[in-house]
Amino acid sequence: MEFQIVQAFFMLGFVAMAAGALWFFMERNDLKPELRPVATYAAVIAFVAAVLYYVMTTVVQFPLGDIGVEAIRDTVELRYWFEGTEVPGFQLEGWTPDGLHWVSPADIVDDQDLVARQAPRLVLRRPMDVTRGDLVVEFDFVEPHGVATERLVLASVAGFHLALRTGEGEARSEWAVSTEGPAEALADLRSNPERISGRLLDAGGTYRLRIEVSQQTGRMLVLMGSLDPRGDDVEYREIVQDRLSPPRGRLGSAGVSLRAMESLRLSSIWVRGER
Repeated sequence: MEFQIVQAFFMLGFVAMAAGALWFFMERNDLKPELRPVATYAAVIAFVAAVLYYVMTTVVQFPLGDIGVEAIRDTVELRYWFEGTEVPGFQLEGWTPDGLHWVSPADIVDDQDLVARQAPRLVLRRPMDVTRGDLVVEFDFVEPHGVATERLVLASVAGFHLALRTGEGEARSEWAVSTEGPAEALADLRSNPERISGRLLDAGGTYRLRIEVSQQTGRMLVLMGSLDPRGDDVEYREIVQDRLSPPRGRLGSAGVSLRAMESLRLSSIWVRGER
């Protein structure tokens, strides 16, 4: 019922703005010459508003929309900002809040230590069902300033694990993925990594890491880009597009976490899945 009301008001707005644009255009020549530019501007504004209202009607598929009511009802979106000492669903686990971020420990010794350390982890529960469709997670984070031997992040999303590193002075980055576990992803990164040109992690950089996975099919897509500090614009670069063995024995597992060898600052996590 609520979607029918939204449909009706969007269509009412479209009809009103379209009628207004037509009226201003037809009455323009009957106005005094000095008022005609005003009628022209009003007609253009009303026309643009009519177009926008019509576009908004497609959100609820009225008419010929691309996103139906059922799709809206079946989608769950969650956003977590790490600006305070408490974030629902997460525990600090040794990370330090600085008022704008949660900061990872700076005393990680090696890969084994990185895997063994607890990290803030979100367990997704009902109404989200990670076994249906795609699960999409975006991590926004800031790399620390200063010199580091290597910059390494380890992201885990519902049984899929990504290890990504950029070495100091290197002009390329390396990555590995696994559905066996974070330790296996790190082991593959050290022994047989995939390589991509360019430094994906750099001192002081602000990044968005987007991971899309499907537990049903084993599909994994990883995109990464630099965030504009003044806004939300990001130009993604594709890192991984692969079909892995589904995380057998862990179907329904919905853990989301991010670790780092360096003292990374986590700004936010956004999650989208299906009910």
